[in-house]
Amino acid sequence: MSTIRIESKLDHATLKKPLPWGAFKPGGIFRVEFPAGMSLYKATQAGAVTGSGALPAGAAGFVTPWWFSYKTLAAQHPRLGTVNVRGIADVVESANRSKAGSLLSFLRARGAVCRDWNTMTHLLIVELRRSAIGMIGACSGQPVFDDVGVAQASGVDNIRFIGGEQQLYMPGLRVGDVVVRSFGSLP
Repeated sequence: MSTIRIESKLDHATLKKPLPWGAFKPGGIFRVEFPAGMSLYKATQAGAVTGSGALPAGAAGFVTPWWFSYKTLAAQHPRLGTVNVRGIADVVESANRSKAGSLLSFLRARGAVCRDWNTMTHLLIVELRRSAIGMIGACSGQPVFDDVGVAQASGVDNIRFIGGEQQLYMPGLRVGDVVVRSFGSLP
């Protein structure tokens, strides 16, 4: 298991935008430095990787800041303790033991990804080319659909994904900061 150092504990109320309010469960958000060479993953849609095998940059030149750790790791601080972050192998094992029915359903529920945010049909694995400052914290619960009208029409306006998986948030990542290692369809 890899170990990284927690730099400080953060208060959700003082986090700067564009971090969406409610992205993390309160009480356990930590600032960390993610090392160069660290592997990250996310479930995403088919168009998440360009034809040349790179991540496309958004309008401001940045790539998505939302990730999960590919390998299990422990984030540690002498006074704040340890935050255990499950890697993909542990997540797959938990999904198989769960009643979620599929890895995709488990990832959507534990990652609290609204259906209208992301189709989650593909698994993307990248590696950091440089170290990156970011945050670790448990995903906060989210509604099944972010669009209230769609949620009401679907009859799921009072249902939420549970969240709880430790997510990584790395604002400021640019195309050259990550290299795609694998991209393919989820079963």
